[in-house]
Amino acid sequence: MKQFSVWLLPPKKVQAGYREIIDKFSRSLKTPEFEPHITLISSIETSEELLVEKVGNWVKDQKPVKIELTEVGVSTTFFQCVFLRVKPTVELLKAYMAVNQRLKKAESGFYMPHMSLVYGDIDVDLRFSVARKIGLKTKRFVADRVAIIKIKALSPDKWVKIAEFKLQTQ
Repeated sequence: MKQFSVWLLPPKKVQAGYREIIDKFSRSLKTPEFEPHITLISSIETSEELLVEKVGNWVKDQKPVKIELTEVGVSTTFFQCVFLRVKPTVELLKAYMAVNQRLKKAESGFYMPHMSLVYGDIDVDLRFSVARKIGLKTKRFVADRVAIIKIKALSPDKWVKIAEFKLQTQ
């Protein structure tokens, strides 16, 4: 059994804009680089083949998801060091619940949809300083893809995208 994560992905043009921000701060802060995404499942332990099959079946029924970014936030956690808050719309929460139910995964804790911009263990004052420098490039977009990421370690440079599915308008 291996560990995986399931992400919603912004359109490639939107993703590229936020990737510039991530890359800029990862270079200046010496923090990890990663692909902009909104996590639906942070970690699930299963077989790769079964996960690809189940997510592939789920996306057949899942329309693209409208995303609204609301503000820049910070937290004390590594993976939510500096992030963009995502409005928890009914549409997004239904997608979150549907994929979790399809995979028979009960996420522990509270789901706070977000798109991280900086991962790391940096000083809290520096987190707020970075957050003040970030402007929202795009406030609204439609997440049109889903990715499955193999988590080989907690370091993003060890993550591998094993599948990507296009969400279809019906």
